[in-house]
Amino acid sequence: MSLYNEASLVMVPSGYKDGKLYSIKPTDGDGDFTFTRGSNLAATRVNSEGLIEKGRENLLVQSNTFDTTWSLGSGTVTGGQTGYDGSSDAWLFNYVSGANIVNQVNTQSGVQTYSVHAKGSVNNGLRLYAFGSTNCYAFFDLNLGTVEANLNLIDATIEDKGNGWYRCAITFDQTNTQLYMYLSNNQNSNASSGSILIQDAQLEQGLVATDYIETTTTTAQAGILEDMPRLDYSGGSCPSLLLEPQRTNLVPSSEYFGSGSGWTNQNIDYPLTNVSTSVDGLNNASLLSGGTTSGVAFRYIFRQITSNTTNTFSFFAKKKTGSGNIWLLGKNSGSFAYYNLTNGTADSATSGMTIDIKDYGDGWYRCYFTQDYTSAFDYTIGIGVCVVSGTPNYDASINPLQEIYIYGAQFEEGSYPTSYIPTYGSSVTRSQDLTTADTSSFYTDSSEGTLFTELSFPLAADGNYNGWFFWDGSNYNRIVLQRRGDTGRGQIEVRINNTTQASVISSSVITLEDNHKMLVKWDGNVFTLFIDGVNVGSDTSTDTYSGTDLNELASRPTYNAANIKQAIIFPTALTSNDCEVLTGTNYTSFASMASTLNYTQYE
Repeated sequence: MSLYNEASLVMVPSGYKDGKLYSIKPTDGDGDFTFTRGSNLAATRVNSEGLIEKGRENLLVQSNTFDTTWSLGSGTVTGGQTGYDGSSDAWLFNYVSGANIVNQVNTQSGVQTYSVHAKGSVNNGLRLYAFGSTNCYAFFDLNLGTVEANLNLIDATIEDKGNGWYRCAITFDQTNTQLYMYLSNNQNSNASSGSILIQDAQLEQGLVATDYIETTTTTAQAGILEDMPRLDYSGGSCPSLLLEPQRTNLVPSSEYFGSGSGWTNQNIDYPLTNVSTSVDGLNNASLLSGGTTSGVAFRYIFRQITSNTTNTFSFFAKKKTGSGNIWLLGKNSGSFAYYNLTNGTADSATSGMTIDIKDYGDGWYRCYFTQDYTSAFDYTIGIGVCVVSGTPNYDASINPLQEIYIYGAQFEEGSYPTSYIPTYGSSVTRSQDLTTADTSSFYTDSSEGTLFTELSFPLAADGNYNGWFFWDGSNYNRIVLQRRGDTGRGQIEVRINNTTQASVISSSVITLEDNHKMLVKWDGNVFTLFIDGVNVGSDTSTDTYSGTDLNELASRPTYNAANIKQAIIFPTALTSNDCEVLTGTNYTSFASMASTLNYTQYE
């Protein structure tokens, strides 16, 4: 605890909100980190339940105020009715004459799900209708709780919410301009009398209706927001701050693999949509089946993507029946990578492919390969089933049925897979994670200090530098604590007045994916590096910092890929013994203290 008392800033990922990561010391907010990433909901994380969590948005406005932005076609709506959730927020949608419609002008494109809660009152039918490039609708019988007809839809579902209430939803892939609710007698005609209750409408990207998000005059979001720090639980019970570089998922449709999605089926039926629970906990996984037709053939789905650099293709898979052997296709020349979903192994691959597999629990694995290509090329990527690992052949006359669940395809330019980026009709870019803390009030004398961090590095290829900048924000004066991209070794680099003054590089490589503790201390002109309990070495600068030269702690502004467990600043140079203890394997983390603090928003 004495080391904690000596620290001026302690950040352990725990409390956060959009744009802010709280430090556990100081507690007055002076040491909190600002956080930025971008202007969309492309980022995901693994949450405390072990599920992939996304950003979500209700794209409707006035989602439960049907007498405002919504238009009425002859019918009436009256609020203050008893709702499915026990509130008085439901609306009576009553027949007057002609076609009784509640609709909202709303232009969106791609894979979307439109939902509303409804209850039969006198009339027992509701038709949800998306008007656009292809008109899509379904009729819901609110007496029987069934979907009786649908047109041009990916899916239509009805969920029993109790006490006669249902959540009705249609999923489609189109550009639409208006969304309708029709009071209907049946699948073919509008109502001629009666009424129903409606509540809580939602339009969102994706294959299923998620938890309702209330909106007023603007759309509203939930989950992982644009500038929300990602506290990722991939490593277990204690989260780490996930920092990643900018990446683009070049697969336009990452979750929908059906007809019209851009995926092509080869000797196999299109995958069935929304048949099982995926790694995000929703019923949006698809089923890819090798089928029972006899004959030796490659059986897979594929698509083409143009790229001219090092690429990584990944997707999530789970065995349903059969041996669990699958293969991924890369390049038009026919490169194959083989995986076994029964054993959770990456088995073999064509020369030039780097492959791996990661366990996501409940039988789900993320399979991926990395491949180099140095000229513009229409890359063919595919997902296939086979019986024997090492050969893509499939013969249903002699082999048992092979079926796998699939989800979350991602093709990105880079040498390793980053966190999942969902797409619903076009490629999506997730911007770089950046976090910064103002440290100007933490020093009385910048000629000495200590910076400590505990972190791990993902499967980042050498060539990228990752770590912390302790600097003046301009690169003229800085102390960088990092893992070098060219050699994988730990390093401190010191610049004063835009000149490199000191540098210490470890002799051993910092391994990827493993947890490491790194520390730099400076006392006057002497800078010393410690890694995992070892004094790596020191170097002497010919110049010194002035009082304002080090006033900001920031993640690397040009590139980063790391999972941060702790970041701690001491206003003094710790003793060598304390540095060895702090970076050693037996020292108790400050993370346990985070649970004793209260934040405005926290997990």
